[in-house]
Amino acid sequence: MTLSDGQKVLVQARFDRWINRAWIVESLGGPDALMAIIRREIEIDPKSLQAANEAGLDTWRPGNHARLLHHEPGLFGEIVVTEDSYNIRSMRFGVNGARQSLMDIDAPHSLLLRYARTAMLALMWLTEPRTVLVLGLGAGSIPNFIRRYVPGTAVDVVEIDPAVLSVAQNYFNLVTDDFLKVYIEDGRHFVERSTKRYDLIIVDVYATDMLPKHLTTVECLRAFRSLLTTEGMIVGNAWGADLSDEFMSVYQTFKSVFSWCSVAIVPNVSNRLIFASMRPRPLNLATQRARAKQASSLLGLPFQLDDYLVDENEAINNRLMRDLSKPEMLLKD
Repeated sequence: MTLSDGQKVLVQARFDRWINRAWIVESLGGPDALMAIIRREIEIDPKSLQAANEAGLDTWRPGNHARLLHHEPGLFGEIVVTEDSYNIRSMRFGVNGARQSLMDIDAPHSLLLRYARTAMLALMWLTEPRTVLVLGLGAGSIPNFIRRYVPGTAVDVVEIDPAVLSVAQNYFNLVTDDFLKVYIEDGRHFVERSTKRYDLIIVDVYATDMLPKHLTTVECLRAFRSLLTTEGMIVGNAWGADLSDEFMSVYQTFKSVFSWCSVAIVPNVSNRLIFASMRPRPLNLATQRARAKQASSLLGLPFQLDDYLVDENEAINNRLMRDLSKPEMLLKD
């Protein structure tokens, strides 16, 4: 459904009203999930237009329509699937755990979590990746997105927990075939034995508040490097919001293995991503924004990549480039 101009104004007004209530935004899975829920609520119930106006835009209660769909034990705790207000489905690890994946049931190939959208900045350098490796399946949002917007790409996914694969297939529209394969094993074991070359590698695995250490050591990153094509790039979801010692160790280790590294801050979320390659790319923000706009148009993406390039990126990367590598900070086996 296409919203009328009046409905679009109402969606934005409600979003502006609720976005400052951080606990609500976090509970729903972030700003993009909040916007999707508001939009869906207005699409489904036209009467809400009048009701909201009469009540000063304060009639909507996030989460009132949430329900538990499924739960089962996994290797690292209970896997929980909930369906939130107006067709937003979530996967959590633990009943009160953070949302690992989100899916808009009416737009299953979209990306709602901002870190996942930010990870797609790799597409401004690799608009036609033919082979992609994703470590960490979750609900399959990233593989499904690549399948939809970069058709013909062969996507390999490595997931350690078979229960996660089952949940993704049964509740999040994940379909495996010759172009999307899932391997159940530890990510490092897969990387060390693989001989396949990849244009893009995305490391999206969870270990409290940082990438698992065994996937960020010098030895493991060298194994990743050996799988990349000449133009290839690796993206690591480094989680942390500040330049903590843990983050700096991971960054310095990436920097010691790859010729080029760049850090992207996830807008409005406590999250940072590390992009690395053996081919240097410009760190200039204006150049990156131009390429991001071009890639968004070329691929027909449902959001603008350049919206996920924040001004702070240039400053943080200039600072990190000035810092000399410190051997004592490198992560090793």
